Parts: sequence; structure tokens; C-alpha cells
Amino acid sequence: MLSKALDLSSTKQIDESIPKLLDYFRKVHLLDSTQVPLPDALSGIWKGGGGDGSESGMKLQLMLDYKKGTYESIVITEYQQIKDT
Repeated sequence: MLSKALDLSSTKQIDESIPKLLDYFRKVHLLDSTQVPLPDALSGIWKGGGGDGSESGMKLQLMLDYKKGTYESIVITEYQQIKDT
């Protein structure tokens, strides 16, 4: 379902009036990342950041080739809280 949703979201969503500046580039990558808190019951599968956050969570990272309107990379990892040092 995720794969189908991503296909639908990238199909013909690219503005046909891409600025001429982008013609000089073979690819233009857009990278987006989000962290998704999950129910604590999933902490054995998807570890969360803990502390004040959820015991379970995931990080979803997508890379889109803007010129083609296709996803180049989809990465799902455990959420890892960055600790201040």
C-alpha cells in the first residue's frame, strides 16, 4: 500500500514549468525525513528515543528526483534520539 501511495503521489505532480535553471542538472534531489511515534507495544520491533518521547518509533526518509517525479530512495529506520553532549 505504501508503495502504491508513493507511486500515485509522484505521478504527474511535478510542475511542468520547471525553471530553465534546472535544465543544467541531470537530477534534482529533494530529501525529506520525518519521525513517527508508534504505540509502546511495538518497542520490541521499533525502538523509540525513550526519555520524554515514545518507547517506540520509526524514522522515514524519502528522496525524490524532482525532475522525473520519481522516488529514488525510501529508508525506514529506528528512531534514534540525538543526545546533547
